[in-house]
This record gives sequence, C-alpha cells and structure tokens, in this order.
Amino acid sequence: CCLISSGILLDCGCNVLRRLSQLVGTEQRDTILRRLLLIVISHPHFDHYSYLLDVLCFFKTHRRSFLLPVLLPIPLVQYTMHVLGNDLLSWGIRLVPIQEGLLNSILPLRSFDVISAQHCEEEQISERLKNGIGIRLFRTHHCQHSYAIVIPGYMSEE
Repeated sequence: CCLISSGILLDCGCNVLRRLSQLVGTEQRDTILRRLLLIVISHPHFDHYSYLLDVLCFFKTHRRSFLLPVLLPIPLVQYTMHVLGNDLLSWGIRLVPIQEGLLNSILPLRSFDVISAQHCEEEQISERLKNGIGIRLFRTHHCQHSYAIVIPGYMSEE
C-alpha cells in the first residue's frame, strides 16, 4: 500500500490494515483511515485489490464526517457492490468507476463530491486539502483496466 500525507491510499494489497497497524500502531492507523480523502485502486490484480473490502468494512463501524470517494476500475465496482451491498453511502463511501472522462486531466479532489456531514476540525483540514490537491489518471499497458495516478501538487485557486 502507498499512503501519502495528502490522505490518498493507493491500492489495498495483502493485509493492508495489519501492515499499517505495524507501521504506526492501531490508534494512529484508525486516525489515518478516518482522515483519508481518496482511495484509488490502480488495476484489478489480487495484490492491488485483495484487502479493499476490509478497508471499506472498517468504515461500517468507524463513521466519517465526509464521504470517501473510492476510484476503481469498472469491473471492481460491480464486484464490490455485489459483496458489500448497496449500503456503502451510509458508511460514508462513494464508489467512482474509472472511465474515459476521468483520464488525462487534472481532477481536483473536490470534483469527487467529498461532502461534509458535520463541522469539525478534521473536516476543516480535509476541506483545505481537497480544495488544493488534484490527481491525474492515465491508462497503462499493464493489463486491461490498469491506471497510473499522478499527483501534480497543490493547485492554484484559479
């Protein structure tokens, strides 16, 4: 897994929750997960997606104050909905299929409807981050439905 300071989790491979706990401790892991702004699954290979369901189930009991967009290849959207059901919005999760319209242009995090539910200090931090960070998705040749993510840095207010 790759977790960066902007609150983006890139891929959810084998035992991501346990490995994150080993790195920072369980309490800090839970704080990090509650502050995530975005999860991106790069492609539907087991070593990149296998523990996404565990991460999403974390939010069933650890509610968020704003929605967490999860960008993933189209086949994984259907699979995730089949396994976890249609209740994901009530957990604070929005699945966003990676489609042609999302590719190659800078997408500010605010474009993924990171909607706050209540006012708190964490929300103010996330609000500043999502307004200043964008991502760019590119198709790769690794496999069908495979994408790379680039974070161009903080965007101007224009």
